[in-house]
Amino acid sequence: METEILGDEHRKYFLSFLATVPSAYSSLDTSRLLMVYFACSALDILQTDIPNKEEVIEFVYSNQIDEGGGFIGSSFSGASKYRFSHVTMTYCAILTLVLLGDDLSRVNKVSIVNGLKHLQQDDGCFQAVEFGTESDMRFMYSACGVSFLLQDWSGINVDKATEFILSSMRFDGGFGILPDQESHCGAIYTAVSSLVLLGRLDQCDELDREYLIKFLVNRQIHGFNGRINKVPDSCYTFWAGGALQGLGLQDLMDISSTRRFLLECQFTRGGFSKVPHAYPDILHAYCSVAGLSLLHEKGLAPIESVVGLTCRAFQTWLQGNPNPISGSDTIFQGVEQLT
Repeated sequence: METEILGDEHRKYFLSFLATVPSAYSSLDTSRLLMVYFACSALDILQTDIPNKEEVIEFVYSNQIDEGGGFIGSSFSGASKYRFSHVTMTYCAILTLVLLGDDLSRVNKVSIVNGLKHLQQDDGCFQAVEFGTESDMRFMYSACGVSFLLQDWSGINVDKATEFILSSMRFDGGFGILPDQESHCGAIYTAVSSLVLLGRLDQCDELDREYLIKFLVNRQIHGFNGRINKVPDSCYTFWAGGALQGLGLQDLMDISSTRRFLLECQFTRGGFSKVPHAYPDILHAYCSVAGLSLLHEKGLAPIESVVGLTCRAFQTWLQGNPNPISGSDTIFQGVEQLT
């Protein structure tokens, strides 16, 4: 077991995703912007300069389309008149541009915000694209993130969105990805982060929040698991830890045992695996690096998990948006803890 994070190997691992799509990921090329975001964000946490920054920025913009407003995951989608932007790919594109220092001047903000109006469903949730797709908490969070970073909430019915999120809270204190679904740390992270961005976290009453905190803390079993009676998985350090940070309770994470588990998942050639003694993948590699940042790992930049940015990148964004608003037109609740 490695006792230190292998920074140089992880840098090489993430940089490889900015050069090309590794062959093992070819089937996921339609989500390439997600991989680019994971790589850029992880490198920012690792405090590593990206040598081809302008090329990456141009790649991101090359996936902006007019239909529906926003971004597609990659040019693999082709030039079909039936292609539509994807709300999560749009969020990843904007996050990546912010990470790389772009001023977002070429982002078609009006089109994106108008497109969000067509994605919100009658129950308040959001679907991924304009038609023929699923809707759940993942896309709720993406819509809230887009609206926050663009500082335009006119594409979201905030009351309906809040009602949907709170209706997805379960008897054990967690959130499901949809109402009546099992509590899951991925859903909890997106639900809590959405409520923070919407300025509606206070609508979770005191008892519900107490049960939520208990659910998250009880996921720590030498690393975090995502659901009750499951084995620990490296990605949940970020999903559960990020939710705790959104609640202002990051210090409830067990640094020693969680760090030890993550380093057991570290691959000697770079990246992190889901569980010890398995091959790495970019999602678990990113979440592990982000999780180690939440654990205050030496040499890693701190992160603001609610928006998915390092504190450095978020502070740079704040310079252009010194009084950011949430979906409830109040000062964003996370700003004070960073400044």
